[in-house]
Amino acid sequence: NVDPSKYMSVGAAAKVCNVSRYWMRKLVQEGHVCGLQIEGQVFPLRSAVEAYAENPAGTGRPRGGSHAG
Repeated sequence: NVDPSKYMSVGAAAKVCNVSRYWMRKLVQEGHVCGLQIEGQVFPLRSAVEAYAENPAGTGRPRGGSHAG
């Protein structure tokens, strides 16, 4: 059983972070937001979601690199 005081649904976490459910699931699966995966279901850690919402990652590709003009 997942403790609702520590973990939240993907939908609720997505709303907190202002991202899609798909993107929230991806963030957890790739380790950007801590959480659990149980039988194909993803449960983001509430404290990790709140931390991500306060400091979201930048959007788009980073500037610079070998192809910078």
